[in-house]
Amino acid sequence: MFFLSNWEPNFHCSHAERAGKMGDGGKWVCDLYKLKFRSDCLIYSAGSR
Repeated sequence: MFFLSNWEPNFHCSHAERAGKMGDGGKWVCDLYKLKFRSDCLIYSAGSR
């Protein structure tokens, strides 16, 4: 299965940051700095477990 051997992203953005642990525990986020000064931001993360 594709996802079992592809833990890391295969995309590009100008300011990619890793949030959390390596493997399945962390997430890659693009341009997180743009959200720093926004008070109306809500982020959902849906897992498979």
